[in-house]
Amino acid sequence: MAFKLGKLAPQLDSRDLKFSSLMRRGVSIPDLYDFDVLHPGIPTPMYLNDTYGDCVIAGRAHQTLRFELIEKGVLPKITDAEVEKEYFSETHGADSGLVVSQSLKRWRRHGWTAGGSNYKIRAYSRLDLYNRSQIKAAVYSDLGVGIGFEVPQSAIDQFDAGANWSVVPNDGGIQGGHYVFCYAYDSQSVKCVTWGRRVLMSWDFFDIYTDEIWAIFDAVDTVKRQAVLDVAPLTNIGG
Repeated sequence: MAFKLGKLAPQLDSRDLKFSSLMRRGVSIPDLYDFDVLHPGIPTPMYLNDTYGDCVIAGRAHQTLRFELIEKGVLPKITDAEVEKEYFSETHGADSGLVVSQSLKRWRRHGWTAGGSNYKIRAYSRLDLYNRSQIKAAVYSDLGVGIGFEVPQSAIDQFDAGANWSVVPNDGGIQGGHYVFCYAYDSQSVKCVTWGRRVLMSWDFFDIYTDEIWAIFDAVDTVKRQAVLDVAPLTNIGG
């Protein structure tokens, strides 16, 4: 494996904004949706995740690309140097990995420099584990959706072989935590981008290994997003 893991154990709080509280009732969500198919040409940089355990910031960079594409119609030119600077700023200089919730809090409070500009998010919310309806609603709403999961040896072997992530009888044991950006789903899988390419995570794999899921809100509320979610509670988010 030529790539790095770097998601530390989840730190969840009863005060976390719950995504379930934002979902409107009775809204029909399609059985499949793919943001990147609808917006062709989005690159999948490594963002140094083959050198450092910076998957949380690399995932943020992939999210920022799509946020800015929606808002401004152009892809920011996020550099490896910007990813590296943010990662080591948050780890205080050590290649130690990051706690997702703490990194999201910092992103909301201070933003980060990407493509030469400072980008902040408005809010982030925690999805319930094993809830496919929530992740479908979040992805369909064109939010940044980050999945944190425990990585079995079998997933490393599958990725090295160019295969997707699926459940096998003997997974070889957990090797560490990883964070990926999710941009699509269908009846069989969630689609992610990490380690320089796109990879599918079967729903069964998702159910077994995921340990945290976050939907991230940028500044723009599209018509579609407002149809699926009640974004009014985001106005007075604190913390």
